[in-house]
Amino acid sequence: ATTEYAVCTGDDIDLYKVDLTAGDKLDLTMRFPSNNIADMTLFKPSQSDAISKLSTGDAFTFEFQKSEEPLSYVAKECGTHYVLVFSADGTSAGNYSLESTLGKAACQDMDAFASTCNHGQSTAQLVSPDTSYDALTVCPENEDWFKRAGSGGLTLLGELTASQGDIADLSF
Repeated sequence: ATTEYAVCTGDDIDLYKVDLTAGDKLDLTMRFPSNNIADMTLFKPSQSDAISKLSTGDAFTFEFQKSEEPLSYVAKECGTHYVLVFSADGTSAGNYSLESTLGKAACQDMDAFASTCNHGQSTAQLVSPDTSYDALTVCPENEDWFKRAGSGGLTLLGELTASQGDIADLSF
């Protein structure tokens, strides 16, 4: 979908939100009638408290003397992501169009923990001792987090990633 927008003044910002699941691919293309007047930064859910023109976010574009700025992003977290559009030099204003395409990840992490999106330390899922968890999925470029209650009120955190080889080769 392509929509027309405007940066009205040098200190104007436009903020968009999009819900993504870890592994989703978001392609954004910002176009200008002439050379670029704006830049954009994408913030993942864990960065929602830091959204500003001065923050780099998780992905960004800063092009010079171009009529188009593309941004391709693969979500690392589940939840609401934010795209901030702002004047490229702090003084420019003008019109732009924003085209977006959302693609689902090639690897779909649709295991027993998918609804809770256990892709970060804060969303680690509690696993019980002496319990078997079958058909779990971890996708390349993502991670799954688990936790287990230990003795003395301690919690053990574990991160599972796949960087090479086949996840089917993994056993506990």
